[in-house]
Amino acid sequence: MSEFNTVIKNIINDASPGELNAIVQDLLTITGANGKDTILTTVREYNMEHGTIVHLDDGQSLIISRHNHIEEDPEDNDKFIDYNNGNQIIKVDQFTLQGSRLGETNSNGMDIIPIDDDLKEYVYKNFPGDHSIAIYPLNGSESKFIIYIISDKYNESNFWNGEWRSQYIWDSKTNVIEEGEINVDVHYYEEGNVRFQTQKKYINENNDSESLVDTIKNWEDQFTNDLYNQFENLNERQFKGLRRKLPVTRSKVNWGKAIGNYRLCKEAANR
Repeated sequence: MSEFNTVIKNIINDASPGELNAIVQDLLTITGANGKDTILTTVREYNMEHGTIVHLDDGQSLIISRHNHIEEDPEDNDKFIDYNNGNQIIKVDQFTLQGSRLGETNSNGMDIIPIDDDLKEYVYKNFPGDHSIAIYPLNGSESKFIIYIISDKYNESNFWNGEWRSQYIWDSKTNVIEEGEINVDVHYYEEGNVRFQTQKKYINENNDSESLVDTIKNWEDQFTNDLYNQFENLNERQFKGLRRKLPVTRSKVNWGKAIGNYRLCKEAANR
């Protein structure tokens, strides 16, 4: 890989949630026509790796990934299978994240995979913003599937964007979710630049055969509780440890519930 391609790839892969398009437009302006193919290839890989949500022209949505990507067409690498809605072929614009149904089907030998109603209800109740679910066949396996839960919430008017991505490996024969991975990425950039990224992997070591929703809910509840405890520790211990190390104003900081009223970036800038 050339140094040019490496730089492009690093810039795109480091994009914050909801900000990829702005970065791509800047890169296209800087590199011109010479960089378009490299940028498109890298954006496509980024979108598939992140399980990006694509909005279709019929009002529905599709999660694109390497598990529903059609690779047989060397002339067009932007076709995907909607396994959960008729195995239809979707043509995707990687830059605008808009898709359209081509009126063709391609099952890759798979029957239509319906999404469990309880799983739909769970995601609808617990994930705000733009969210989507998908269940795709796991490459190289006849009985295993990957379950995606993607939720994006972008609030550019208040200078923050957030993204939740979770994925689970499910064995349909044993009805067991064998493993899972949750990723959270939040960017806050009002008068500053703060980015929070965290990841947690889970393995069903006991092969407990709970329902899909129960297993997913238990792991995701554990994940969010761990996050809450970490932030509580940050507020009650780590921030309090800074009290004697910030003597600029000679005034004590209210480390109780009022901590949310402090705007650290603004206050620091004004000093």
